[in-house]
Amino acid sequence: MKQQLTKYKNILFVLYAFLIVFIKARKILPQENPIPKSVGNLIYALATRSKQQIYNLHRYLIKYICEEKIKNEPQLLGRIKVKIYCNQYELFLFLAAIDYLLTHPTEPVDQKALEESAGIGVTVTPEEIERVIEEIIAQNHAKLVEQRYDFPIGTLLSEVRKRLKWADGKAVKAEMDVQVRKILKIN
Repeated sequence: MKQQLTKYKNILFVLYAFLIVFIKARKILPQENPIPKSVGNLIYALATRSKQQIYNLHRYLIKYICEEKIKNEPQLLGRIKVKIYCNQYELFLFLAAIDYLLTHPTEPVDQKALEESAGIGVTVTPEEIERVIEEIIAQNHAKLVEQRYDFPIGTLLSEVRKRLKWADGKAVKAEMDVQVRKILKIN
């Protein structure tokens, strides 16, 4: 009984946090337009993955999310778990918005440092992703052709993430798949 109460209390706390974040975001966004899916997903991630000690600082992140300056989860969360070919690689890549506020939880917030740590204003183009992947594949071409399906693609992806830490993970994975298939001559 006590465990169930604790479980329900935790669920209610997360729901409450989500509602508060959602209401604050709704005040910033234009009322006549629905909330874009990408913004809604980031608001949900902020509400459910953030820590209680920085709830009072959420307004900074909500503003950046609603203005679409924080565009993806890596900028918000800073940690990415990538699952590749049944092998799981856990990459702790960089300090992002939530982690910055957790390490600097008091007012006033240094907004310039927050923006820098979260990659706000940084845009990674598809051409940049393609170029970096081409370079990395060129460095590993011989091993890739020799090992084919046994080659650990995760090592290539982690190298791309080191060079382009604010790039969209889905775009990186899709481009990597295209280029690897081209080299291995897979349709």
